[in-house]
Amino acid sequence: MDERLQKIQDDYIAELRAAIPNVKKWWKAQLKKNEQKSYPGGLTVDFETRWPTELGAHPRLIAIFRKYFLQAEELNLELDEQGRKYREDDPDELWGRDVPPPTREQVLPIDLLVHDLEDDNDDLYEVMETMFFIPIGVGKDGDPC
Repeated sequence: MDERLQKIQDDYIAELRAAIPNVKKWWKAQLKKNEQKSYPGGLTVDFETRWPTELGAHPRLIAIFRKYFLQAEELNLELDEQGRKYREDDPDELWGRDVPPPTREQVLPIDLLVHDLEDDNDDLYEVMETMFFIPIGVGKDGDPC
């Protein structure tokens, strides 16, 4: 894996490791708080039904995911542009020179940030696999937002 992609993943994992304990603590406190509530007429509200994707829908985890998703996507676009520029260079200019092509290793951000966690960081994977949507949109100009 390109070392810049590896750095994105390493920073992401470190930030998740710092955030998830607090999110889990919040989750348990909310479950307990909800159990203790009584509503008029015997109405009950199931906290887990309100958060069907569990921790994966917590705003802090979404913010972390988005931050690194956008970094990975930006790097992928940069790698793509380097490859395009290399292919468009005049082949006569490169004749006789040992010029290696730029790296073309691109990784889908969802793989880098969720699926690749399963092998070595299964505790993080268990939390992040509950994110049932990718919280990234595309603005009017076509850029991710």
